[in-house]
Amino acid sequence: IHNVERDLMDEHFELLPDDVDAIVRERGKNALKEPALYNIAIFDRLLTTDIQAADIMIRSLVDFGESQTRFLQAYLATGEQRRRFIERFTAVSTRVLTYLVSQADLDDALKLELVDVALAHLSASKQRTDTAVFEYLAAHYAEFSVLASDTTTPTQAERISALFAAVSITLPRLEPLGRQVRPSFVSRNLYEVTYENLAIAIGNTVTVALDVIRAANETVYGYVLGHLGTYLDVVDGVSTTIDTGEQFLAVIEDVLQQDAANLGAVIERAAPICKVADFADVSDGAWPALAEHERVPATFSNVSRYVETFGSVDAALATILTASGEITEISAADEASKTALAVAILAAVDQIPSAALRSELVACLNLGSYLDVDDIAAEVGKLFSLLLKLDIIAD
Repeated sequence: IHNVERDLMDEHFELLPDDVDAIVRERGKNALKEPALYNIAIFDRLLTTDIQAADIMIRSLVDFGESQTRFLQAYLATGEQRRRFIERFTAVSTRVLTYLVSQADLDDALKLELVDVALAHLSASKQRTDTAVFEYLAAHYAEFSVLASDTTTPTQAERISALFAAVSITLPRLEPLGRQVRPSFVSRNLYEVTYENLAIAIGNTVTVALDVIRAANETVYGYVLGHLGTYLDVVDGVSTTIDTGEQFLAVIEDVLQQDAANLGAVIERAAPICKVADFADVSDGAWPALAEHERVPATFSNVSRYVETFGSVDAALATILTASGEITEISAADEASKTALAVAILAAVDQIPSAALRSELVACLNLGSYLDVDDIAAEVGKLFSLLLKLDIIAD
């Protein structure tokens, strides 16, 4: 009472429980917000017997003035109800994390324990953060029991993941997280793109092919498409990029829209069953990659449509023409289209150096009349004799 009357704070003054009750009774509960009553024994007693009275003192600490900071440091060093205090303090203060991480003088074990309590009792209010908080949470996330526990509630998980999102923390590994916490972090894309993380995110340890991810979780799928280069690195040699032919076209269109530069790699590493029957079924932006990796047949429709769209036989189209050695399904083609394609094939000297192959490709078109030699560029070699032999030009 002598301290209180003179407004002198003595946080370490030793008081028995009955002493505390007498002081509170004498001064009244409203006096608990005054620094003169900041005392460890008083606070311990209130936290165990009268939480509403304790809350009066707790709310008075949120300003972090000189007296408040002094008492906070003293109580966190020796108080018996530190966990319960941080639980209640987190509900009313937005500066708990910055204080615990950057200002309070705590040993490593105690700091980890109290930050864990704060994370478990985050309120709907946004917590203040800084670089130190970011670094601490990122370094110790796997050690927090609230993140690892399967008993963490969905509300707790959502508030914790929202905090991590606010400071832009992406977890190296999802595996340490509890059953309720993982989905919350996955829904916010708060993890690095690794094979293990993707397998956990979609619940499939057999494959993380794009079509499988697409069917399992649209959020994960969108996240992977946004980090396609990284995805291709982590699945290289471990998983195909597309497993089923049924979803091949859909995934191609998505990749083409999101990251066209990596479309070729996605197609190249897709399962062998993944093919496109007709270029008309897919956007023309995907045609060169499909042709380059031989995922489309060399039908007259495909080859002529490609040449009409891109203006010539390029290296990609030359790949499937060289591989097939013939152009199929020409029965429905009109003569004008066949003639135009024949001229384009013969002109592709750089893409298809072999005069024999070019001549054979033209021969399989079954032209109804001779080609005009004025439409064929002269070249050194056997082309002229081959065209005569195959009855493509007049003798």
